[in-house]
Amino acid sequence: MEPPTRSLRVGAANITYDERGQGDRSVVLLPGLFMPRRMHERLADALAAKGLRVVSMEPLGFGEADRPEGYWHYTMAAYARQVIALLDALGLEQTVLLGTSAGANIALATAVRAPERIRGLVIESPVLEHAMPTCAACAVPGLLLGTYGAPLARGVAALAKRVPRTRGSIPDLLLTWVSYDPRRSAEALQGIISGGVLVPRDERRAIAARTLVIGHRFDPVHPRADDRGLAADVRRGRYLPARSIVELRRAPERLAPAIAGFIADCWGDPAAYPPAAIAASHSR
Repeated sequence: MEPPTRSLRVGAANITYDERGQGDRSVVLLPGLFMPRRMHERLADALAAKGLRVVSMEPLGFGEADRPEGYWHYTMAAYARQVIALLDALGLEQTVLLGTSAGANIALATAVRAPERIRGLVIESPVLEHAMPTCAACAVPGLLLGTYGAPLARGVAALAKRVPRTRGSIPDLLLTWVSYDPRRSAEALQGIISGGVLVPRDERRAIAARTLVIGHRFDPVHPRADDRGLAADVRRGRYLPARSIVELRRAPERLAPAIAGFIADCWGDPAAYPPAAIAASHSR
């Protein structure tokens, strides 16, 4: 059964999330750029079946979350604050973050901003230095279309909403992405670009949390060189190869045991930060 959608007010807008499983060992899932949380649905079910408390989150501009006016709502720093606000609301002093693509960058930004809240990281296909040329080539047309071609883009979005689809399938995720208001999508993209999508390399190297990096070949937006480089940069990194970025969406069974085992190991480690440090972070 699909878990109910819940919302949390952060500032003047609502983020959305759902929960599966229960227990003290939690993991928060962050989807790819503006994707709905159901992109992780099958993986979330698989991890919950391993005894984990799984929270699937949609930051502002993603899925069913609000899409407020103003690019400043969509910077990496703002997204990190939204993650921390959700942890506070759920009473999670610490958690493991699992993010895909832009969600992976949000996870890294959160680990830099609030390292005492992070037990571990699962970083799938982050968007880092080697991806920048391709991302720039894709971002410019998107910004122009959303800003100056909004009437045409809205027509395409309206058609996308009418197309029948199978929930959680790759066409469903892509059609959902296309169906957003193009002006808000352009503004959100502007926020990510203006705030800086990259967590600087020197800050990544300071991340002390155990980190599992998942990557794949033949993807110019998520080059394997970035995945392997991140696994080498962080202090306690491991690399896990996937067949493609689609694998964990369609058939997570092969990799789910390794991911669940890694998360369990993160919770088996002694806490890197004492309770006083965690309490102090709430007052920031």
